[in-house]
Amino acid sequence: MRNWKQNWKLLKDNLIDKINIIFKGYDINSLSFYEKRKIIFEYLTNNLTYDYKLLEQIRNVNIKIARNPIQELNSVIDSEKGICNAI
Repeated sequence: MRNWKQNWKLLKDNLIDKINIIFKGYDINSLSFYEKRKIIFEYLTNNLTYDYKLLEQIRNVNIKIARNPIQELNSVIDSEKGICNAI
């Protein structure tokens, strides 16, 4: 199992890769803060889907599932799907 520093590095690398995809074709330095947020929002709403399978798995478990924000965010970045409490 990776330690937390490796997990954070993986998350950082994944985020950088995703940002490069989202802003491909844009001059990011010329965009306002609002424009950047709008581009990210539009990307997320057009590319992320709701993970009904994961939701069903959580509902079928009678115990509280421990949350791991780094793992949740990496999962959303990699699979482009998540549930409401995903980051």
